Amino acid sequence: MDLDKRTLLGILTILFCIALGYSAINNYLVHYETVGDVLAHPPTGDVRVSGKLASEPTSNGATYNFQITDGNATMDVIFKGNLPSSFSLDSDVVVQGKLGEDHVFRAVTVITKCPSKFEV
Repeated sequence: MDLDKRTLLGILTILFCIALGYSAINNYLVHYETVGDVLAHPPTGDVRVSGKLASEPTSNGATYNFQITDGNATMDVIFKGNLPSSFSLDSDVVVQGKLGEDHVFRAVTVITKCPSKFEV
C-alpha cells in the first residue's frame, strides 16, 4: 500500500497533536511525595512534600521552623518568608524545596491545602 503525501502529512499531524497534548497535560500534573518516602529515599533535587502540620511554627525573624507528618514519619522544615494566612496546627500543607544532609527540609514555598467542602 503506497501512502500519498497528504495521508502521511495527516498521520504526522495527528501524532504531533497527541504528543503535544500529552506534554501539556503532564506539565500541569502535580506530583507530591510523602514525608516517609522523602526521608527513606532522599531526593537529589527539588521535591514537593505533602503532609499535616505537626507542630506550631516557631520564628526568629523571617525564618520559621515547624514539623510536618504523614502519620508515620515526621520531618523538620525551615522556611524563610511569609506563611499562608490559613497556616495552623493540623493544616494540610505542601512544602517545596530540598532535603538537607541533616534531614531538615529547606522549603522555598509553603502552601496550605483548602479543606474540602464535600467531605462525607
